[in-house]
Amino acid sequence: MNNYILKIPAKNKKGQIVIYDFIFGFIIFIVLISITTLLWFTNGARVAQDLEQDTKLKIAHDVAIILTNTPGDPDRWEYESLDYCKNLNCTIGLALDNNVLSEDKVSRFIEMASSPTVNYSRVKELLNIKEYDYQLIIRHKNGTIMSSSGIDPENNISASITRIVRIDGDTRKFEFTIY
Repeated sequence: MNNYILKIPAKNKKGQIVIYDFIFGFIIFIVLISITTLLWFTNGARVAQDLEQDTKLKIAHDVAIILTNTPGDPDRWEYESLDYCKNLNCTIGLALDNNVLSEDKVSRFIEMASSPTVNYSRVKELLNIKEYDYQLIIRHKNGTIMSSSGIDPENNISASITRIVRIDGDTRKFEFTIY
């Protein structure tokens, strides 16, 4: 007699394990994508802020150099009306020589920004910084503010350049901030 053993195949459970592995792998994938996206946007915002800060610093540096190292164009712009400068490409400079400022030019510059006829916006145009705001402070060597122009940056992201200058034989601190 032939005894045949009938083998009944056991249920294959490998398919169920693959589904659990897939779900576990998919969850890990989603977590990693979420972390990467979060880091991307966090660092992207920081990079954009650093780039903006660098741009402002370069502009502040360039304006400070022009103000402290050049007399302006025309040389005696402080005696001209600003209507004269509207028709020409005037450049405001406060210097008699490198880092030696003219008291008359500094006074005229401060007066222009606070004058109702020559407003703050016009001064920004002459400094070629229309899209930014600025503050200029000239301090005595003991820290006392001798003169100032512009708007206080408060908590805005700003870039500031400080230079040591001479006005009427006295050493002063020239601070130009852009924001």
